[in-house]
Amino acid sequence: MRSQYRRSRALGPVIGGIALVLLSASAAFANSIQYAESEAESSTTSTSYQTKTTLTFTPSVAGDYLIFASAEFKGNLDSRSIYARLRQDSTTTLGQMSAEPEETDIYIQHFITHRIVTLSAASHTFTIEYATENAALTAYVRRARIVAIPLETYSSAETPGPTSVSSTSYTTIATTTFTPGSAQNYLLIATAEFDVNSTTESISVRADIDGTDLGTLWSEAQDTSDLLSYASVSVRSLTAASHTFRIQARDEATNHSIQNTRVTAIPLDDNLFSTQSAATEAYTTNNSSTYADITTLNFTPSEAGTYYMFTSAILGGESTNGSTYNALADFDNNGTEDNLLQKGFQDDTDRMSFGSIRQKSLAASSQTFKLRVREGGASSPDAGLGSARIIALSEDFNISGTVYTNEGTTNIGSGKTVSIAVDGVLKTSLDTDSNGSFKVRVPDAATAGSIITVWIDDETENGVTVTETDGNEIVIDVYQNRLIVRHDNAGSLTNNDLDTANNTGDSDISAIYTLDVSDNLTMASSTELFVWT
Repeated sequence: MRSQYRRSRALGPVIGGIALVLLSASAAFANSIQYAESEAESSTTSTSYQTKTTLTFTPSVAGDYLIFASAEFKGNLDSRSIYARLRQDSTTTLGQMSAEPEETDIYIQHFITHRIVTLSAASHTFTIEYATENAALTAYVRRARIVAIPLETYSSAETPGPTSVSSTSYTTIATTTFTPGSAQNYLLIATAEFDVNSTTESISVRADIDGTDLGTLWSEAQDTSDLLSYASVSVRSLTAASHTFRIQARDEATNHSIQNTRVTAIPLDDNLFSTQSAATEAYTTNNSSTYADITTLNFTPSEAGTYYMFTSAILGGESTNGSTYNALADFDNNGTEDNLLQKGFQDDTDRMSFGSIRQKSLAASSQTFKLRVREGGASSPDAGLGSARIIALSEDFNISGTVYTNEGTTNIGSGKTVSIAVDGVLKTSLDTDSNGSFKVRVPDAATAGSIITVWIDDETENGVTVTETDGNEIVIDVYQNRLIVRHDNAGSLTNNDLDTANNTGDSDISAIYTLDVSDNLTMASSTELFVWT
């Protein structure tokens, strides 16, 4: 149902307070998270890096992003290394791996890394690349995925290293201490790259939150030059008190090193994210060649939408060579394998990281995801999985609307740019869909009392809507050649608020209205002022 309004055709200055209301409408989905994947198997014998997956996008405004990447690797020789790396803009390496296969022709290694990066409002490219140590080796890669998630607030720490690990007691490598503004769930991400430097003595890497273990890895190397991935991803409910999130490492007897050690704590409510999650923390074994379900996440989305599936686990097994003695872990998506890690271990006590990211479009029906484990076929070994977690993350879109070419009956169609500012600061821009609609996550707009400006930007058409929000989800439509003023926070909008709304200095706003130094409002020629009541 359309709200009522008072219409004023602009013939000169309009001065004074302007009153309320709320408009109700539906809108289609538009996503601010960026994602790319390359699922099929690719191979190379080149010693020069080859690109497997490319993610290119242009942020509408400068800001901070979580970059998370994962991929699966195998090789046909156990005497040469596979190289992998995540690159930003062809100049910066965000993470890397060097792995000599324990066994050939099985997907023996997950490459997992993350980093917080600050991006300008220009084109940026992220790539997963791979190469071989020697052309005699054929390196294979599949399920290579990159996600870029814009963040409004977070706590993080990074120790680039390499940092020597020479103590048999755990030493903190990277740590962040933070106090949530309110009790809420946090997404906790810890990744690192460790150089074992020994084929007989292990390095141990672990993450913890306030002393609670989030996943402990033990590893000897196939080759002393190996540089392997550690990863832990979890959702934890944290109180509004001080918390410490860290990665620690120790050695067994021989000096090792660790690098690109990073911890990131993301408040979900403050960033307008929702999660469904399940976890089995205890290390659970299975000596059968049939998969045992370790962690199961089942939920029904309230509506169809896009979810980002994070997994992490610690996989263990035994050191006997041969595929029948391998430990296998997989991530099962409604009966389809989304990830697989098959490991032969240097030592029976070794524990290695399993981890991945995947974008999924889910229907509003029951969804089942599983982390499972089995052994390769022999009756004696026990495969095991612990710290096994599945997280389905989605965005809470708090601003939506439709752009119309008239007074709310004919939508403008697809590909028209809409910009949104909060208190006069540009926060995001996005294109309308085929119904002229938009939907977006703007965390700053969740603060009651904020002035929200929505306008048609850099198009031949112009139109602006301004309101003061109560901090809740809001529907804001835009009419071509109109200024719509409204109030959604039990008060009245003033010309001073309109001045704040136009602090972006965007000429497309000024094409609809301007204010002089006394805050007198002037509507442009052939435009109309709508005051919602």
